[in-house]
Amino acid sequence: MSTSHSLRDAVRPGELAVREQRLDDLVHQMHLKGSVADANAPELERRVDAAVAAGVRWLIVDLGEADPVGDAALRLVSRAVRELRSRRGELILAAAPPDVGPRLQEYEAADRPALAADIDQAIMILKMLRPKPAAARSTPRKRG
Repeated sequence: MSTSHSLRDAVRPGELAVREQRLDDLVHQMHLKGSVADANAPELERRVDAAVAAGVRWLIVDLGEADPVGDAALRLVSRAVRELRSRRGELILAAAPPDVGPRLQEYEAADRPALAADIDQAIMILKMLRPKPAAARSTPRKRG
């Protein structure tokens, strides 16, 4: 890894960097790096709200490089879970810091996101939960 690459990827203490990627019309992924403390929750809320307003039903949030994760961010996640489930979707938290899972247990089960060990597992959960498109019905051939 080059020095310039390392510096470009660095996030200053207390700051939050968000990289977003639309995987398809209904699936959006966010990679959070740095602090998701309460002071940065409004930025995260703005981005989640924008994704939901754009029609996202499935949101994967990668917390693998996020620390700390504050209570305001968890409240925001809980609200987003309710909204996405009302659309027959889901919010999946991937690679959350160890303290996040136990803190989410304080929320009603219906308001807790799905948890994945990493992005690969989050994609597997998405594939399992997401409804499969109806198979195109073929027109039966006439025998003649």
